[in-house]
Amino acid sequence: MDGYLQQTKTRQVKAIVEAKACIRDTAVSVSRIRMQEGAQMAAWIFADVDEEGCRKGADGRRRRVLISQDRHQIFVTSAMYDAAYINYLRDGAKESNQKVPEEMQKESKIAKRRNGKVKEDKLRTKVESENNSGGTRQDNEEDFSFLEMHEFGPFKTRDSNNMRHLGCLVLAIVSQICA
Repeated sequence: MDGYLQQTKTRQVKAIVEAKACIRDTAVSVSRIRMQEGAQMAAWIFADVDEEGCRKGADGRRRRVLISQDRHQIFVTSAMYDAAYINYLRDGAKESNQKVPEEMQKESKIAKRRNGKVKEDKLRTKVESENNSGGTRQDNEEDFSFLEMHEFGPFKTRDSNNMRHLGCLVLAIVSQICA
């Protein structure tokens, strides 16, 4: 983590702020950056025992924000999860009594055969881009909790309209998470 937004009075961390040396221009760089950001978000959720850094929605789901700059591009990522995901992080998949969808079990077994290092538990974090089509949850996964990350951007720093939109978005985020 390069930095964070903190509420002045309570000193609670409200958002992660990142700077990257590379841009998201290839499938490999996009994948690596998203994995790193997903791991960072999971670590923040795990460490924030009092849940001071999250905003709870009417549906009971929690939300957190990550803002990252990749050279001349800025991305805003909204992470959403529920109490079952927190239980998974703290207690592990076996103790949380959650069923792993059959298709993910197969993927995990294939990955284990390839390099012998991947475990089923590592497949818990699901990163999605708003650019991808489709829903965030499938019917056969409704009892299986994920960390969903929705990425918005790029906002180009050299484009005044992009910066105007980003400024409005960040102002809305800050006013919501610090309320």
